[in-house]
Amino acid sequence: MFTSRRITTMGGIERDNKSAYWDGTDDAIHFPMKADSWSASNGDWNTVSCWFKIPTGHIESNMRVWNLSGHNPGLLVTNSGGVYQVGYNTGNSERLGFTMTFSELRDEWLHIIMTFERNNNANDTALDDSGTGLMKPILWLNGKNMGESTYYGTPSSNGANHDGGTQFSVGSNQPEGTNNTQDFEGWVADVACYKTKFTDAMAKTVYNDGRWFDHNNWATGANYCTLWARMGDTEGDSVGATDAIEDSSLFGNTVSTTDGDPVITNEIPSSW
Repeated sequence: MFTSRRITTMGGIERDNKSAYWDGTDDAIHFPMKADSWSASNGDWNTVSCWFKIPTGHIESNMRVWNLSGHNPGLLVTNSGGVYQVGYNTGNSERLGFTMTFSELRDEWLHIIMTFERNNNANDTALDDSGTGLMKPILWLNGKNMGESTYYGTPSSNGANHDGGTQFSVGSNQPEGTNNTQDFEGWVADVACYKTKFTDAMAKTVYNDGRWFDHNNWATGANYCTLWARMGDTEGDSVGATDAIEDSSLFGNTVSTTDGDPVITNEIPSSW
């Protein structure tokens, strides 16, 4: 079932290229998650893993790769001062993560895993690793732990007060039916959500040396995975239809879109 296609990552590793393209103009995909899809008590941790690629010449200053809609947090990529700031964001002006140069990020398939703590903090609370509810996120880029996250922008965060069934959005910072103000431009593939805190070993396993990874066939992950969306097999399909997101495990979750629909594509950039 899994058609083999050639795709090159930063490390020159071949992997599957089934993906969906967001055009930067209100494309969004939303997963209205079932109850108990997220660890929802203060101090509990969740993890999101995904591949994405941003093209050269994109126009967005702030792009939301994914978000726990309306309840935070999300993965934000911000073009600021000649570099990209990549990291955790809660709708405040903070980016809590790391920087990448244009050449490191553009036209490259990147794998980012973020593991984050659920909290019910008052807005404008700085995460400082001082205790439960105040722990900074942990991020891995292409299987490498990026170390202690750095604040960019405002050194504070809003609460990450998601419940067990909070909607999960890809390419949008807003819930379904609400105006997306951080449109994503680029490709996304292999998004997976887990109800657990990842370790370096788990992140390395999922990155899988840049090769396609079967989240269904991972004994450790089977205990925690609540969503896996590969983002399609048939070029030109809209992901607005559940059957366009094939070879995945939605675990009973449904799929919907707002405004524009991301399009299934096997596009290969000229830089490859």
